[in-house]
Amino acid sequence: MRHHIQPATMTHEEWREYRQETQQLIEEKKKHTRYQPTGTHVQKFDTTLRKYKLTYCDYKNMLNNQENKCAICKKRSQNVGRLHVDHSHVTGKNRGLLCVSCNTVLVKFHDSITDLQQAILYLQKYDL
Repeated sequence: MRHHIQPATMTHEEWREYRQETQQLIEEKKKHTRYQPTGTHVQKFDTTLRKYKLTYCDYKNMLNNQENKCAICKKRSQNVGRLHVDHSHVTGKNRGLLCVSCNTVLVKFHDSITDLQQAILYLQKYDL
């Protein structure tokens, strides 16, 4: 088993709880996916949770609040951990969970409401 380094900001009890929650998420993900995640997949998801300062429970609550659907297109996620954590690049705050397509659109438009509105106007102009 891979050993993880405890962040200096966490007590030993918080670290143990965090690792248990992460392991629960990994086990949940294994149940709902066709593949068994390798160390790389597990490590990547674990890193994602830490990056956005989320616990397993936080992620599951967000997922449940969105009914396992992308916050933008409302398509249902078939697998736990498949929705990406969306966050503001200005404030750093988490906004919701998005599918890879919707998350990519926001990245490409640099979270610019003006640019997204221009794209909508463009599509409407040529909608036949």
